[in-house]
Amino acid sequence: MTMIASISLTGMGPAFLLDRAANSTAKENARMTLATQYVGFDGHLQRDQLSLFQYRHAVRSTTFRQGTSLRTVVQWLRHAEDFPLYASPYTQQDLVLFAGFFPDLSSSRIASLISHLKQGRSHEGAHLPGEGVGCLLSPGRLFLFKSLPSNENIFYRVTPQIVRWSTNPLDLVDGVQDLDEGAIRHCCRGENVFLPRDLHVVPASQLVVIEQERVHTLPFDHVTPFSCPARMSLDAWAQWSRQLLLQAVQPLVSVGRIGILLSGGIDSSAVAAALTLAGANVTAYHFSFADPDASEERFARALCQRLGIPLVAVPVNTGDQDSLSASWDMPHPYSHPGSIWMLQVAQQLHQDGITVLATGRGGDTLFAPATSGLSTVLRSPISLREKGRMLLGALTTDWSTTALLRSLHPAFPVVGKTSMRLEQGQQEEQRRLRRADFLTSVDGEDVPAITPVEAGAFSPQDTVLELSVWQPHGIRVCHPFHHKALLRFGATLPDAYRLLPRMGVKIVKPVLKWAWRHDVPSEIITRQWGSWLDAPAQSFCLTSPDRLLAWLATPESSLMRRGILDRGKLLSVLSDPRSIRSSLL
Repeated sequence: MTMIASISLTGMGPAFLLDRAANSTAKENARMTLATQYVGFDGHLQRDQLSLFQYRHAVRSTTFRQGTSLRTVVQWLRHAEDFPLYASPYTQQDLVLFAGFFPDLSSSRIASLISHLKQGRSHEGAHLPGEGVGCLLSPGRLFLFKSLPSNENIFYRVTPQIVRWSTNPLDLVDGVQDLDEGAIRHCCRGENVFLPRDLHVVPASQLVVIEQERVHTLPFDHVTPFSCPARMSLDAWAQWSRQLLLQAVQPLVSVGRIGILLSGGIDSSAVAAALTLAGANVTAYHFSFADPDASEERFARALCQRLGIPLVAVPVNTGDQDSLSASWDMPHPYSHPGSIWMLQVAQQLHQDGITVLATGRGGDTLFAPATSGLSTVLRSPISLREKGRMLLGALTTDWSTTALLRSLHPAFPVVGKTSMRLEQGQQEEQRRLRRADFLTSVDGEDVPAITPVEAGAFSPQDTVLELSVWQPHGIRVCHPFHHKALLRFGATLPDAYRLLPRMGVKIVKPVLKWAWRHDVPSEIITRQWGSWLDAPAQSFCLTSPDRLLAWLATPESSLMRRGILDRGKLLSVLSDPRSIRSSLL
């Protein structure tokens, strides 16, 4: 048998596999098993042989836990002689791979998705339940798709001869020659950019179609605002959001014991409350910092006492020995700033036997204001009485009268990036790269700007956490606020109900706080400040300049070999605490 394609499953963190079936047709309600290790996928194929179908299949060793009601298909394969099969419910001419969290994914839904993709109706992907990524290899075409709320990513590289794709970018990087030098310089300046050259990632809500002659992108998933009555009250919006969050956590109830990463803020507190009310077996995990400036433990403990759930306070280390390690193996050199803390929590979760971790991520996008001002209030679909209350409330805050009057124009909000630049005189500063006074310049000029990653889009930092922290420990991270119905809610919520000025106080996320006011402690609802969680790490560069110099400025340093770091400038920066604080290290 001539093997022209290689398809494999790669063990990473928890995922869901279809039970092997003896026949070639899966039942609509086929029994599913929950793998304790996540299963991603990868493959490569000759572009001139996209119409041929012979596959080799390999699964790395993994263990299973029986009895879960979560249902998702990772892979279906057609029959061959030398490898085991998963049953195919529709045809023996297509290969389908999934990675992600897809509750209630049935055979009929998969068959419908395949039919729509083949017919060019890619927008039907919006009806796919759950979140994740997938690929369909059908005669003559390869489809790679990503749902809008997905944590997963598919990377691909296309040459005139070969198509390669994987859920792990390291599978597609052949060496340092694949790295973009300009992107490396931006990475060293702290920009959240992707480094490999000619390596693409499927954008969220998009479908990439690869054919023998072309590669093109189509819309796959989308969020449409809800149709709702005009001028709904704050209480009505709050009750609606509460119901949707309870629906979003429902698929997690049958997982078994589930962890919640609890900060002590309203977002994670609301998710913890929703999970508890839905009947989930919840254990809260909280970063425990010795530094009082970074501690939110009292909020987390108050919530857990109210909900009656256990709290595991993980004492995250912030010593010099934990800040950097030559042993780290990451798919991107610019790690998440909290990688070491996440790693310590992941180790505790793994020790406790927890494979699914929920977070409050996404609450800001749904409920917090991007911009706010008098124009926001005036143009929002709320009652005249409520508009009057908000306008009077704005006058009681510390916003100046000049700033408020200026905010009658949408271009000059009192809350937003534009207003911050105007008030702080940082217009030019915002256009420049972040300071890194110890790096060399290129031909006397800064590196040309690279478009920053937008919120909600692909992030190399998130990829580091997924592939280097969560997945190796067998942990599947779920964000209930990324549920499709809640995304639709966020697209519908009037801007005026994202920040409520009342009695001298600016209440951020009033809808979420009002929705859960009876379930979480009052101090979480009324708190108006946030801890500086990075505080313990801020002292590392100040207290360890010799170690930084030894790591970064030796002849063996990649930064020195590439001519990116200037040793003399680094010495100058490390000799002055003010220079350390003003530079990016």
